[in-house]
Amino acid sequence: RGGLLTFVRIYTGTIDQNSRIYNVSRQCSEKPSKLYTVLADEYKEIETAGPGSIVVIAGLKKTSTGDTLVASQLHVHAALEKLQKIPRARRKDHDGAGVDARSGDHEDVGGDRTDDGKLELQQDEQDHLLLGVKVPDPVFFCSIEAVSPRHQKGLEEALNIMQREDPSLIVKHDVDTGQIVMGGMGELHLEIVASRLESQYKVAADLGTLQVAYREQILVGGERTLNVEKVIGDQKQQVHITLQLEPDPGHTFKKVELQLNKDNRENLLCVRQSQLKAVKAGVTSALSSGPVLNCPVTGVRVFLKWLSVGRRTRDSFLTATVGQCVKQLLSDCECCLSEPVMLLTVAVDMEYSQLLLADLGRRRAEIKEITVTNDVKHLTAHVPLAELIGYSSAVRRSCSGRATFSMELLEYRAMASHEQREAIKQVTGFYPT
Repeated sequence: RGGLLTFVRIYTGTIDQNSRIYNVSRQCSEKPSKLYTVLADEYKEIETAGPGSIVVIAGLKKTSTGDTLVASQLHVHAALEKLQKIPRARRKDHDGAGVDARSGDHEDVGGDRTDDGKLELQQDEQDHLLLGVKVPDPVFFCSIEAVSPRHQKGLEEALNIMQREDPSLIVKHDVDTGQIVMGGMGELHLEIVASRLESQYKVAADLGTLQVAYREQILVGGERTLNVEKVIGDQKQQVHITLQLEPDPGHTFKKVELQLNKDNRENLLCVRQSQLKAVKAGVTSALSSGPVLNCPVTGVRVFLKWLSVGRRTRDSFLTATVGQCVKQLLSDCECCLSEPVMLLTVAVDMEYSQLLLADLGRRRAEIKEITVTNDVKHLTAHVPLAELIGYSSAVRRSCSGRATFSMELLEYRAMASHEQREAIKQVTGFYPT
């Protein structure tokens, strides 16, 4: 057996090692090379497997943990056709999602068909059809680099494999610094990754300083119209667009929304699907880096109010124009940082509880509940993640190993102005002007 092995559970239908499969999550086809059933540490090659089986597939190059596999793309289209017969309002009610804020004034963007008539999965339709693993966003980032150039290739290959195994591990290249940046769910998570690199992949690497994954949000909405004309080569590129941003705490941007009225209805309903894709790509790119600390912008709704594109204007030019318009809007709107707040649960012996409470007080903790069971005090608190860096070692020292704790992401919370100044100083080394 060569290469990576993928464990798969079959829900319906059958699979054999000579048939191609379609990865809905990655929107690509793959062909298995071998099919195995596993008994302890023994791999037995088989020809086919049916519903309820857990098998191992060799030869999948793009499949990752949590992906959904089907026999062919035709099956996805058939399911989508069936889903489209269900009104969107019913789907939202079933999912628990709220009705759109301006349901009388706008429509969802995305469409169900591309310009050539092919069916396309929308994000909400994909969520209803195929419930995969939902991975929370990372809360810690740090740079990682090989200790010597000869380890660089091995480091990149190992991180690529580990990302496929662990969807909560995020690895990306920072174009500004040229570094590899690794994101995870906590200090221990990133430490385990570094340990596996050395023990399992024989790659020596150094981790940089941990950075909290802040986000940015707008406090007030805004609207902007941008008209851009340029001649590239011998072709004139022209875009006239009006966008509006509105704050909506807790909202995750998935699509641009059409804000229809009697003045723009005809204009917006003539926009092509490829242009809508270009608009969404431009918005997504602009929201990935905010004006305060270059952190992702969340909790914002984007409305398209007008779009006119000149003949022979490239979609890439439209995308760039949209990104420029959103960047200007973000600069106009009042933005602030929001920080991850953790739900912290601690169990500590009574004799060390006062020391622990005093330490939590210095970490901006909000104590929510205290109970006592068999001389063990149990505390529940909301604590900013930035205050919990190195908390494991601190608890071990102050309580002589007589305390245990667990934490999970609770929410992202807007920071006060003085807290934001300190966070910017911590990241950049300078106070904002």
